[in-house]
Amino acid sequence: MTTTPTEMLLTDDELLACLVEASCIGTVKMSFEIGPYYIDRPTINATLLAEALQRALLARLSEQQQPVAWRVRWRDAPPEYWTMFPREPVEALADPKRETQPLYAAPVPTPAAQAAQAVPAEIMAICHRLHTQDNRITDNPLFAVQERREIAGLDDGYADAWAWVNDDCEEITDPDEVARLEAAHANGDDTPGARRVGMTHRWEFVTGCLTEQGCKDYIKANGHNLHSPRIYAYGSYRNAEFIALRKWLKSLAAPTPTGAGDDHGGGHA
Repeated sequence: MTTTPTEMLLTDDELLACLVEASCIGTVKMSFEIGPYYIDRPTINATLLAEALQRALLARLSEQQQPVAWRVRWRDAPPEYWTMFPREPVEALADPKRETQPLYAAPVPTPAAQAAQAVPAEIMAICHRLHTQDNRITDNPLFAVQERREIAGLDDGYADAWAWVNDDCEEITDPDEVARLEAAHANGDDTPGARRVGMTHRWEFVTGCLTEQGCKDYIKANGHNLHSPRIYAYGSYRNAEFIALRKWLKSLAAPTPTGAGDDHGGGHA
């Protein structure tokens, strides 16, 4: 016979009996020179309460199923010195110097109890966002944080822009100085202490997230270490592992009727 977790819950009367047995509640009579007083106070005795609860639970189990084994120890032995017996130790049960405890099979959780196992709130928040976020017309998108990397020193035909750097290879950003150098370059004049270099850029992957909000949170926390970060939605075509994980997470939360999170088509922001 199996026992469900609900059947193992103690009633209010059983809990009250355990508390009284452990002296956690009750009336304590105290006498003083000026007369007796009756004081209600809690007694902190976690060990007694734990033992009382254990006895109550064992009594409940004994009513519902047979022990699968027994354990025995001498009462003056350390708490961990138990000997296991596959059958009821009749001799030990009759010996006041020995303590015996029946062991029962672990309760079998019902489907409802399994479903009630709490999913962390932060995971449920991700599940809901998967249904409601804008997927940028991308099928099963993997959102990523990227940062812009500048590449300098390119020749004509490879550069998207031009910049001026000094002898220490530091970019000259003063607008008036840049204008003067550009004019000198156009006239064919020398520009001592400064040279014109070709520039381009590329976007480098920093980290990936299941949702766009995850990327926003990352940039908020770590954006000070990134150069011009942006959020990009990668497609996950034929990425069976990621798609399976994403669909399972979506199954934990009911879809919304708006269809805001429909997956169809990459994009960046």
